[in-house]
Amino acid sequence: MSESEMNDATASAARALRGAGLAVTMPRLSVLTMLLQADQPLPAVDIQRFLIARGVGSPLSSTYAALKRLIGAGLVVGQEFGGGKAHFCIASKATRHRVQCVETGAEYWLPDTAIQAHIAQFCLSHGFELQDYTLAINVRRVSPGAGSTDGAHARARISDDPSLEHET
Repeated sequence: MSESEMNDATASAARALRGAGLAVTMPRLSVLTMLLQADQPLPAVDIQRFLIARGVGSPLSSTYAALKRLIGAGLVVGQEFGGGKAHFCIASKATRHRVQCVETGAEYWLPDTAIQAHIAQFCLSHGFELQDYTLAINVRRVSPGAGSTDGAHARARISDDPSLEHET
């Protein structure tokens, strides 16, 4: 990322903080800038590692405190997918579909509006108001070397077995 792009992201983060009524502190500004540049949700420990690598390190407790304030202001969302490991992202980029390889632990994020629309429609047709959801899909490679190795795409076969549907 160029210095100009970094400055633009930092300026955007500062504007967002002020717009949300938060003071612009170094931890909040650093965390929000980092998340604005991220292409997928990140756990707090990875956010901390990136910040340290950029020379903006602060205690992990400061990162968690910044995340808590950013979540409270509605700028960031935290998503937990089991195992107690929360992932954080900009609220407007929230991706609630995680695919994880059970063998390697590699995580892939699947931003799919069709899945989101289907879940919302299911809720409406069954008389529910959707509050929130997460979808975790555990996968295993069919054979070594099969599929994408760059982490950009992951596919999972969804069963057509009608016994898995919820009866009303």
